[in-house]
Amino acid sequence: MGLRFVETDSALGIARILRRGGILGVLADRAVTGIGERVPFFGRPALLPSAHVALALRTGAALMPAFAHRDGNVLRAVFEPALELRRTGDRELDVREGMRRWVPVLERHIRQAPEQWSVFEPVWRR
Repeated sequence: MGLRFVETDSALGIARILRRGGILGVLADRAVTGIGERVPFFGRPALLPSAHVALALRTGAALMPAFAHRDGNVLRAVFEPALELRRTGDRELDVREGMRRWVPVLERHIRQAPEQWSVFEPVWRR
């Protein structure tokens, strides 16, 4: 299908894909590395990854949310319009604002089919 996997610690590989106009898919529903932004997620603070927002801000690449939904025996790809990201020069503020725009999109897709969202570690820590 033309997919290639890139190691998450391969900054050069990631930059090369974007520089060539490629599409980079990033799983962005849980911070498995423990790095991200603590944001309201379904009304409770949760640590979610923010690398996709930071990468889009740093490179100028579009951040287009995409999801897979199972419809019977068929997987359906759903693409949202690119998120509008502001670049004020304050990187931390811009990433937080980008996350504020990302989370409602993620929540909407999980609400549509919560039984299709699988997580194997706690999302909301006490």
